[in-house]
Amino acid sequence: MAEDGKVISAIKEAVDKTGRYPFLFIGSGLSKRYMGTPSWDELLKTVCLETLDDPFAYARFLNNAKIAVAKGEVDSELPYVATLMEAPVGESLLSSPKFEEFRARHFEWLQGGGSPMRGYISDLFTSYTLESCQEAVLLSEAGKSKVSGVITTNYDGLCSSLFPSFIPYIGEDDLLFRDPTFAQEIYQIHGSMEKPDSLVLTDSDYRKFSDREKYLAAKLLTIFVEYPIVFLGYSIRDPNIASILSAISKCVGSERLSNLQDRLIFVKWEEGAEPSIGYQLMTFDGQAIGMTSVTTGDFSPVFKGLLESQKLYDTRALRELRGSIFSIVPKLDARSQTVVASMDKAIDTLGEDDRVIIGFGQEPTDYGKAIKLADLYRDIILDDMLLPAALVVYQYLGDILKNNSGAAPVYKYLDQVGVSVDECDDIDPYLASYVNKHRSVSSFLSTTQKDQRDAYRTRKGGTLSIGRLIEEEGADRAFQFVKYLREDEIDIDELRDYLSSMLKGEDGAVTTAMLETDTYKSEYRKCVRIYDYIRYRYGKSPGLC
Repeated sequence: MAEDGKVISAIKEAVDKTGRYPFLFIGSGLSKRYMGTPSWDELLKTVCLETLDDPFAYARFLNNAKIAVAKGEVDSELPYVATLMEAPVGESLLSSPKFEEFRARHFEWLQGGGSPMRGYISDLFTSYTLESCQEAVLLSEAGKSKVSGVITTNYDGLCSSLFPSFIPYIGEDDLLFRDPTFAQEIYQIHGSMEKPDSLVLTDSDYRKFSDREKYLAAKLLTIFVEYPIVFLGYSIRDPNIASILSAISKCVGSERLSNLQDRLIFVKWEEGAEPSIGYQLMTFDGQAIGMTSVTTGDFSPVFKGLLESQKLYDTRALRELRGSIFSIVPKLDARSQTVVASMDKAIDTLGEDDRVIIGFGQEPTDYGKAIKLADLYRDIILDDMLLPAALVVYQYLGDILKNNSGAAPVYKYLDQVGVSVDECDDIDPYLASYVNKHRSVSSFLSTTQKDQRDAYRTRKGGTLSIGRLIEEEGADRAFQFVKYLREDEIDIDELRDYLSSMLKGEDGAVTTAMLETDTYKSEYRKCVRIYDYIRYRYGKSPGLC
């Protein structure tokens, strides 16, 4: 379990260093793991066995390919095997009676010159679907918000199944001649089963791909330089990875290669292996690229690391964002149904290296609404409204006091913002009037209520307390008499617990009935203001009184 934590930390640190969520470089190993798809040699062997009436056809093609590689005529075996297969497989698919249904299904495409073997391979991949497992669920969940994009050499539909909201770019042409945003996109650089002719399959396909690889590398350079890259489902010796990293290393240059090592993470799967962290060095034409190496028999810690990562925004990005945000009301009004807070003051006071988190609530209907008086009363007692204190103090309290006969809890928010009672004159005259008026618990009482207090205390005799009021008056009525207590008789925590209990039903759910405006319940709100006054007037935080 300790090693799981190291893997999670490695992912999080890579995100922290770049301030961006990673790109995933996904290979066929992941498709085999989650969809049961064949490896490349297994795929070619299957096509031969299913289309050619010759059980030794694949062995013959592979042997000829090995001879060609040995002679230096071609670079790799399997692309040349596909080259040798294409003509006989195509002939069989176009003429054999057992493929009549295949020809009917692809009639127009075949008539237009489409490659029969590529069409058949694409059909094979459509039969594989994503199997549900914990790892796949974790990866898909990470893709919703913690993955910038995906690069893959796979033909299959794994990535589109895991990340259904991502926009696909198929083949080199899509990536080179369209305008990707590098935000939740899938780059299937070797083509897709959705477009059979896009498949990079034969020796000539790979030569064409190689000829344009420097342009592809230049296009991908932004990703490698600015984002963490996590390799999944590849062998460290995979020629596709070696080729692309080689091209990237030539584009970057030796001076900047060292900067890549903190953001490249190669995940190697070994059956039964406990997660471990190491270091991998790969060399291309004398250029060395180092990267973090994760060895594991379970990808879950890697995907948990993605989920726990937290992207931060630098000041420059926020200033660019500000240019695209529009004001939707000209002036903030406590009676408005929309709250608009300017970014300008915050952004303009940030340093260039400061980091900022931008958050969105899970329930959008709870945000963007004006703060109401009942919200303040509830927040004072339950502390669950997450109200921005500066917004309350500088934009709301004055209007709320003005429109509610000068009655509202204020001290908690003054305490949180760090504003003293004497500084309220500079904020709002109604706020200043409130804090200047209330200098004791007695100041919350009218002249008539003070007379009633004296009579009540004479009748009861002795020292009063919250507990005594509840015992003698009942919990449903005791709040009407709290105002008769001296300040030294009020246990502030006991008062909070009592007032809190009145905002909750038998099932513990919050009910705001006591916050509604009527004569009876106005006594409850007065108790809240007294609590707010005692708890926060000297800048005291809960639990410190």
